[in-house]
Amino acid sequence: MDPLISLRAREGAARARRRLRRPRDLSGKGVNLVLLTAVWVLLVGRLSVFTVVSGALIATIVTLLFPMPAIVWPGWIHPIGALRLVGAVTWDLARASVQLAWFALSWRRQPRSGVVAVPLSSDADLYQVATGTILSIVPGSVVVEARWRTRTLYMHIFDMVPGDAARERTGALRAELRILRAFGTTDEIAQACEHLRASEHGTAPGSAAAGEERR
Repeated sequence: MDPLISLRAREGAARARRRLRRPRDLSGKGVNLVLLTAVWVLLVGRLSVFTVVSGALIATIVTLLFPMPAIVWPGWIHPIGALRLVGAVTWDLARASVQLAWFALSWRRQPRSGVVAVPLSSDADLYQVATGTILSIVPGSVVVEARWRTRTLYMHIFDMVPGDAARERTGALRAELRILRAFGTTDEIAQACEHLRASEHGTAPGSAAAGEERR
């Protein structure tokens, strides 16, 4: 084989790998323009060339004056992980709903709520928002604060007994791991697994009892 052809083939393969590994910007400027234009047409209530053009012009001005921050996504979609994520969220929703209904009907005791600090393993805004959203849609828990610099979520729990802080924190980290297994990179998944093991053994940052605040 010609060495020059072989060298060019290797360079082409390397460029393709770099394109695949390059973080993607999900800020969606084109999508924002289309959506804003559609909203303008709906507000005017009349579909015409002038309405669409004026809406596109206004959408462009709004996008330029108030740009959305870049949302960097370094990973890719794992179909099996995504299916497992959907199944786990569905199960958590059903289980938490039954538990809250049973608690409301039993009248055994008053709930003791608390706030648990959850230091995440990932360092991406997209994963932090996704983890907080999944934790908040499950009945009985809601994220009340998210700190960007430390990648820490503060999760309010409807009912906690002494010793539940570690269990709730580990459950939140499992949710983050499921998100990464659905959309993250291999390195991010490995880091999340290590962080989860450290949390289970009480050696991860924020795994001490100080992460729990009674109310």
